[in-house]
Amino acid sequence: MDIKKDNTPGPKARDIKPKHLSPQNKDNLDSRKKEEQDFKGDDITHNRKPTKEKRTGTQTGLTVRSIAFSHGGHIPKRYSCEGDNINPPLEAEGIPAETRALAIIVEDHDAPDGIFDHWLVWNIPPHEPIAENNVPGINGRNSFGKTRYDGPCPPSGTHRYFFKLYALDAELNLAEGSDKKTLQKAMRDHVLASGELMAHYSKSGE
Repeated sequence: MDIKKDNTPGPKARDIKPKHLSPQNKDNLDSRKKEEQDFKGDDITHNRKPTKEKRTGTQTGLTVRSIAFSHGGHIPKRYSCEGDNINPPLEAEGIPAETRALAIIVEDHDAPDGIFDHWLVWNIPPHEPIAENNVPGINGRNSFGKTRYDGPCPPSGTHRYFFKLYALDAELNLAEGSDKKTLQKAMRDHVLASGELMAHYSKSGE
């Protein structure tokens, strides 16, 4: 007996209409989807350390100037170990309104053994220029082991000196004579803006 095959084409996938879910089944499906999304979210963030909310302002934006020398210029002898060894006058523009204190770090980036710290000072009043030969805040310990400003004193050649200024949203509870690492750690979550002034110095006869 011959068996005839039914060659009638079946319905195409696009012709098959999805079954309508009852309101109860739809609610169950939506609930399962939400649980899956919540699980994925937990899986992504579970091992991630919590981060602090970013503070207002950016960590750039201050313009640092000195009436004694220009950016990229030469630091006068008066402010070096060969002269009066006093700090130069400094001022900043662009200080955020919410600034409560300033901090300064002065570094020699060309010292033979790496960056050499010449001045650390914090809790400086934010809305007044920093006068020369002045102690505007609390001094930290520099790389000479002194709790004060010590001017440029390169052993040879011309070195670059960076006068870095930071606007902070709070005064720092930090003991006088603290070193740079301690200062940087204390400032970490309080910097609203920063800027720097760079100038050169070489000893007489170099």
